Amino acid sequence: MDQSQEALAEQLRLAKEKIAELERRLGQEESLFRQAVDQSPLGFWQCQASGLKDALAALWPGSEEGLRQRLRQEPAALDGLLAACRLAHVNETGLRLFQSPSKKDFARNFKQLLSVHSREALIESLAAMAAGRANMLLETSVHDRMGQKRHISLFWTIPAAHAHDWSRLMITVADQTTRKAAEEALRESERRYRVLFHESPNVMWLVDPADGAIIDVNQAACDFYGYRRQELLTMRVGQINTMGDQSLNAAMSDAVLGGQKRFEFRHRLANGQIRDVEVYAGPITLDHRRLIYSTVYDITANKQALEALKKAENDYRGIYENSQAGIMRSSPDGRLLAANPAMARIFGYPDAQTMVAEVVDTARQLHADPAQRPLLLERLERDGQVRDYLLRARRRDGSLVWCSVNMRAVRENDGRLKVIEGFVEDVSESVEAKEALARSEALYRAIVDNSLSAIYIFQDDVMVFVNRAFCQMLGAAEPSQALGHPFWKYIHPADRQWVANRARRRAEGEDMPPHYGFRCVRLDGSVIWVDMQAVRIEYQGRPAVLGNLIDITERKLLNEKLAQAQKMEAVGTLASGIAHDFNNILQTIGSYVQVGAENCAPGPDNDGWLGQIDRAVERAADLINRLLAFSRNIQPQLRPVNLNDEVTQTLRILERTLPKMIRLETNLDPDLPLINGDAIQLEQVIVNLAANARDAMPDGGRLKIKTAAVELGKEFCATRPGLRPGPHVMLSVRDSGPGMDQAILEQAFDPFFSTKEIGQGVGLGLSQVYGTIKNHHGHIECESAPGQGARFAIYLPTLIDAPLEASPAPRPALEPPAGHNETVLLVDDEKAILEVGRHILDENGYAVLCAESGERALELLAANPHVALVVLDLGMPGMGGRKCLEEIKKGRPDQRVIVASGYSDDGNRQQALAAGAAAFLPKPYRLPELLRLARQVLDG
Repeated sequence: MDQSQEALAEQLRLAKEKIAELERRLGQEESLFRQAVDQSPLGFWQCQASGLKDALAALWPGSEEGLRQRLRQEPAALDGLLAACRLAHVNETGLRLFQSPSKKDFARNFKQLLSVHSREALIESLAAMAAGRANMLLETSVHDRMGQKRHISLFWTIPAAHAHDWSRLMITVADQTTRKAAEEALRESERRYRVLFHESPNVMWLVDPADGAIIDVNQAACDFYGYRRQELLTMRVGQINTMGDQSLNAAMSDAVLGGQKRFEFRHRLANGQIRDVEVYAGPITLDHRRLIYSTVYDITANKQALEALKKAENDYRGIYENSQAGIMRSSPDGRLLAANPAMARIFGYPDAQTMVAEVVDTARQLHADPAQRPLLLERLERDGQVRDYLLRARRRDGSLVWCSVNMRAVRENDGRLKVIEGFVEDVSESVEAKEALARSEALYRAIVDNSLSAIYIFQDDVMVFVNRAFCQMLGAAEPSQALGHPFWKYIHPADRQWVANRARRRAEGEDMPPHYGFRCVRLDGSVIWVDMQAVRIEYQGRPAVLGNLIDITERKLLNEKLAQAQKMEAVGTLASGIAHDFNNILQTIGSYVQVGAENCAPGPDNDGWLGQIDRAVERAADLINRLLAFSRNIQPQLRPVNLNDEVTQTLRILERTLPKMIRLETNLDPDLPLINGDAIQLEQVIVNLAANARDAMPDGGRLKIKTAAVELGKEFCATRPGLRPGPHVMLSVRDSGPGMDQAILEQAFDPFFSTKEIGQGVGLGLSQVYGTIKNHHGHIECESAPGQGARFAIYLPTLIDAPLEASPAPRPALEPPAGHNETVLLVDDEKAILEVGRHILDENGYAVLCAESGERALELLAANPHVALVVLDLGMPGMGGRKCLEEIKKGRPDQRVIVASGYSDDGNRQQALAAGAAAFLPKPYRLPELLRLARQVLDG
């Protein structure tokens, strides 16, 4: 071997050694690389995709979009491309990502994992690879081997060494599931804070830093700038901010990159006014967009104040010294550096100098809670200022005061806190007022909760608030049973429509009565009457109705009974007036009949006809007396009466007069106390009630009469006008007839009301009973229903409750005497009565003067002083009888006067006698009675 060959062999040996060393080093590096890949938090997949390039080239239509469309429309083509890829390697992270127990299992399910859940991501990746882009980053979601959804990012890479044949395809996988969940939580948080954004009283907006476009604003921004929201959303920041575009863009970049920043700008309002503003801006991500979130404060007043202070130090010192707000400066360690007089006054120091000298630790000396100062410092360090901070402070003497604090941090050039400046206001009165308001609100709630009236709030057709009384009134165990239901649910169906109409008209702004009554249905189905007062209010920012209900069921019942009593009183007054007019008419008829009987030739025809007329007058007079009994204008002759005796006496009459088909039953209390009554009238009451029962039972039945001693309480008497609590005697008359419905029952005691046919009754039986019982200071009521008969119950006070009146002595019967030529003045507005009176008196020896009015009577008396007797009617037009009697007695106290009146009740009798009349003559009277009374008075 020559020298050259040896040299070549040596070089070959050395080359082999170097190759071996390189292979050793490469093996070490590959081992380290594989170890790093296997331990990486990212998943690494390595695919052998030699056939993929040719398969894509065969499908390539000339454009990426064309390939995408084809792969979307031909799933089989995509599956064929996936089949050209074979997994060569996967690291441990990649296995864990898909919950695969082994590389073999992962390789078996690899194509299915990708093709089923991330087809769109695969289409995008393959289109990019076909277009020559070797690197592609995509995000998609897949389901792991256990079926759980995972969000992943895929980075496809074709190494340069394999770009010609795609024999190696590297895929880096990152699990983004946690990040996606965080982003979703962030989006939810953004949705919540968007509400706070729009409802905040501070001016807020969102700006796109790319072009300054205003993305969103709240209502406070619209109010401040004077634009409508739609207008602001079409504008850019540069149209409001007076700063140049370059400076403005730099500020927006600073806000995006540097976190929250504070800026001072000058903003232009819609009306052209320029305002100084303080802007706090910082980055925020919404819907994958990087935006600037800004809060704007109008500091125009502050700026103007600062400028004014800069221009005039003297003015500043005056404001500083005379400000009603405390002004202070302090060091970061808590030493007070400066204070104005108001500050000293708020904290109880004699002057500002003394306060500055003494306060060396603001936390301990000025804070009620020293732990508050570190919190203030923290906010100052973070935000640079503290606005409207409510502080409980300590005065020099140890007393406490509420303060509103506004502070700002003044910094050194290097950013360190230099001093703290602030304004302090004594807001103790305001805080105390708020506390008083809170106490007042608590008191109001206590009043509402404990009110006896039912209070409710009705909004959007449902109940949104009820108090305890509402629940009790309508039978709800607790408010939840009433809330959420429509108010109409509680209104009686018969009243529901008109109450709803009133509510609708009130809601439309129509002026409606403030309160009215209607029926409500309780939850148990019972019905009550309520009085409602309702007004329109604002409740939680929306229109509502505040209502107040009072249960007037008992009052309604009492009012109905009172109205019935008043109606009966009114009808009684009417009956009294009718009786007066009837008595005048009957007086005329009866007088002419009596005169005619004297002047007509005797004969059966004349006597019979005149007798019939005279008896008709008597029957009419009896009818008038019954009317007067109803109207209570004929007073009973009261004396002690045992009602049992009157019932027993009446039973003897009833046994002979009632049909045999009616069986009488009695239950009389043997210990019945006495009452003060008119025996004849009480007997007539029992007879009338028995007659009413007889008419109700034409085919027979049972009539039960019962007496009992009862004690009436206040509650019972409260709903029965005229009754007073105490001992009473009860008389009950019950029949087994067909009964009465409510309509008939309500009119049972009305005069002239009758269920009988025409000609079978005048309808005065029960009304006369009613009047008689009222004259006895008692009460009568009827209980009845169809098919259940009727029961009349009478309550009369015992003797102790009514005065005892003596029975009048009987008048002796006298023959009509003749006159002795005395002059008698007849005064009546009825000419017929004057004519017949003149005739009868003239025929019986009297001289007669006639007057048709009180005024004419006084004239005749003045012209004829020898008038011995005046017969005076009470009911006349003009002066009237009562006034005429007064004038007669005033001018001639000894003048004898007989008062004659169709108002023949005891009240009129007593008034006439008390006014000076010598006698009272009720109409209709018989002429002999007039002659007897005239002679009696004249002979007096």
